[in-house]
Amino acid sequence: MADDAVKSVSVGAESASTEDLELTPQEQRRVIRRVDMRLIMMLGLLHTVSLIDRGNLSTAAVAGMLKDLHLHGNQYNVIAVVFFPPYICLQMLGPVLIRKLGPKVFLSSICFVWGVTMMCGGFVHNWTQPVGIRIIIGTLEAGFFPAAV
Repeated sequence: MADDAVKSVSVGAESASTEDLELTPQEQRRVIRRVDMRLIMMLGLLHTVSLIDRGNLSTAAVAGMLKDLHLHGNQYNVIAVVFFPPYICLQMLGPVLIRKLGPKVFLSSICFVWGVTMMCGGFVHNWTQPVGIRIIIGTLEAGFFPAAV
């Protein structure tokens, strides 16, 4: 008797879930359009900001950062290179954190901290501060690409 109750519950659950998932072609187009407009546009904007951020260092160097921070020797090269080790190494950690935290929390958190860190780049006074900022940005951007995909 208990087996009959379990079968009827599971059959009822299957039929209810199947009915809920069926969408008309018009509803499917509407859902796809919403996803395209909200998700793809936001990810495209964030990817654009990521690319602008990667070009900021060379733009700042042309605008006088080398002189302002009294950079000499290979200090500029160190600032440029420290971005990539955390970016490469921590991309494997991104999907794990996305599954644990969820994309909504993960993406919004890294984007907020990423923005704050980028703003901190305007307040540096010596060559070691941009090194730390670039390491943090590399760490945060490492999680962005896996989360976007």
